[in-house]
Order: sequence, then structure tokens, then C-alpha cells
Amino acid sequence: MPNVSGTAWIRQRVALPPDAVLTVTVSDASLADAPSKVIAQKVTRTEGKQAPFSFVIPFNPADIQPNARILLSAAITVDGKLMFITDTFQPVINQGGTKADLTLVPVQNTAIPVQQGGGAATTVPSTSPTQVTPSSAVPAPTTY
Repeated sequence: MPNVSGTAWIRQRVALPPDAVLTVTVSDASLADAPSKVIAQKVTRTEGKQAPFSFVIPFNPADIQPNARILLSAAITVDGKLMFITDTFQPVINQGGTKADLTLVPVQNTAIPVQQGGGAATTVPSTSPTQVTPSSAVPAPTTY
């Protein structure tokens, strides 16, 4: 059976916990207004191993249309929380062959405003440089 293979790297030097999970997905992104269709996927517990991670994902050639836009992507989760993702499109099979290396980047957390007594706003720590502050301590009116 044919396969897509390669290596998944993490851009930053980081130690993953033993329960981290790497998911590598081959998907058909041909339709512009629809979600990608998963062609094949491999989910692997890292079991304390660190990047780079090698992968081999078998796929059924009958699932690949001749002009389909087939992409490879990856994600790493820890306790079900998304920690790292690929942030670029990696074409494979029809446009890019069957070998590809992926680079994963940290998922950006979003600052969430928290109201405390007196209307002062504080933010939850974030990797984003943007600080979020509410425009008013009074909620916007809602009509039904």
C-alpha cells in the first residue's frame, strides 16, 4: 500500500511530557467552501520521546482524485489540549510527492479579560503580546 512519510519537527526546543500525542493527517482540501476530508491519519503517543518524530501513513490510492489538493498537517496535544500545530500547507501526493517534513509551532493562547471588584480588568497570561481590556465594565444590552 502506498504511503506518505516524513519527519515532524517542533520549531522551539521544548521537552514534551510523556503523554503528548502526535496526530499527522493526510487530507483532501479540494473544495474551497467545505472542510477538508481526512484521507488517512496516524495518531501516536510520544511516550517520552522528543522531536523529531518520524511517521509513515498508508493511504488508499482510490481515495485520491487526480486533481485533488492533498495536504499533510500535524498537531501535538497534551491532555486533550492543542499545544503545537503546522501553520503552513504541505502539499503531498498529487502536487508534492510522498515524502515531506513538517514543522510544528506553538498554539497561541488568547488573553481573556477577567473582571475583579471595582471594574478593574486583568488578563490571563498569554504568549500573545496583545493585551485585551474591556471597553466598559457594563455589559452591552441584549435584545431578543
